[in-house]
Amino acid sequence: MLHDVRNLLKDPVQYEAYFGNTELLRIHEETAVVSIHNQFVQDIVEEHYGSMILTLLRKKTANAVKAVAFEVVEREKITEQVDISAEEESASQREPESRIINGNLFYPDYTFDTFVVGKSNQMAYHAALSVSEAPGMTSFNPFTIYGKSGLGKTHLLQAIGHFCKHEGTAENIYYITAHDFLQRFLDFIYKRRDLNAFYREFHHVDVLLIDDIHFLSNKIKTQECFYSIFSKLINLNKQIILTSDRLPSEIPHMQENLVNRFKNGLVVDIKPPSLKTRLSILKQKAKTDNIQLSDDVLEYMASQITTNIRALEGVLTKVLASSIFCNRELDLETVQVLLDDYRRERKENVSIEKIQNTVSAYFDISPNQLRAHTRKKSISFPRSIAMYLSRKMTKQALRSIGLEFGGRDYSTVIYACKKIEKLRETDTQFKTTLTSIEERIRTSSK
Repeated sequence: MLHDVRNLLKDPVQYEAYFGNTELLRIHEETAVVSIHNQFVQDIVEEHYGSMILTLLRKKTANAVKAVAFEVVEREKITEQVDISAEEESASQREPESRIINGNLFYPDYTFDTFVVGKSNQMAYHAALSVSEAPGMTSFNPFTIYGKSGLGKTHLLQAIGHFCKHEGTAENIYYITAHDFLQRFLDFIYKRRDLNAFYREFHHVDVLLIDDIHFLSNKIKTQECFYSIFSKLINLNKQIILTSDRLPSEIPHMQENLVNRFKNGLVVDIKPPSLKTRLSILKQKAKTDNIQLSDDVLEYMASQITTNIRALEGVLTKVLASSIFCNRELDLETVQVLLDDYRRERKENVSIEKIQNTVSAYFDISPNQLRAHTRKKSISFPRSIAMYLSRKMTKQALRSIGLEFGGRDYSTVIYACKKIEKLRETDTQFKTTLTSIEERIRTSSK
């Protein structure tokens, strides 16, 4: 009677995965009882195919069936219970030992000890540490870390896995990227034709670490499968940690039930690191790689690379390679040459208008006032700063910069730049102010 489901699904592989061994067991008091593979498949079928099956059964029974219920096949239950009992008996004879499934994908240095904490990531760091100390026991379940690429999400995710393993707070830790989850799901359906075996991989997981969950966007069937696994683990108080490149609610074509599940836990973002944090990251990385660099060189590198941590580490690798293969002394002048490509790329992303808007907002004046012909210090000083930053951060010629500031002569721009540069070198407090404005411009230009 249920074979007509195959025609409705129009996908024989999907039919075999969900309904291959499904049968109508009995009809009792207007309720049709249907056998199902296992609990995981039951969750999917009930939520996504229940109404379709009920409609089909009503047609076949002239509306004698008013409801449908699903029941896991008893033979499957017995087999599963025997397997679990055997595993439990075997486990009782040995000391529990934490293990990471797919641990070969872990970076050994992605630990909490090597994670540089700053204002941009401190909440995510402390929440991750809390989850690691008591997985499944806090209200941070699931725990989602989101942010742009290269900011340390995977580092924190793997740090949780390392901590749980070495401190013994969880026995079975499963790490997988969303891309690999999709590939394994398809493999079990289309090649092995055994979706039940795929679900069994997650039966005894204590901590599930999923990297780049946004990859499941628009993968509806995979989302259904993941939702079933997710719900089962959460109901058993198992810990789930996810990373994403955006807020879960902003992932396109992600099923609402999944998004709501993510929201039920803790969702924390990681922002681009501040100058202070970038400098700390460079110092730690240089120390780890045994690279000797002066403070002014490190400060220059930190001021130039603002996008993400991965870019910072890449620049440090480039500097090290230059030192080894070109036998160069790593002074400030050499590093400035090496970073010239990065400087040019950054300049292309910054406009004079953006600089004017940021500077005027900082000093609580309007952009038009920067272009006005007035010598009031409250206006002329911010104007000089904006001219200086326009010369430093854009590719515009002096004459073009002058035109953007009310048609001023290029000599006026030169004078303003020299004045600001001299003040930057002699006044520490002003240097801090200038750096802060520059940071705002770079951040808003990404």
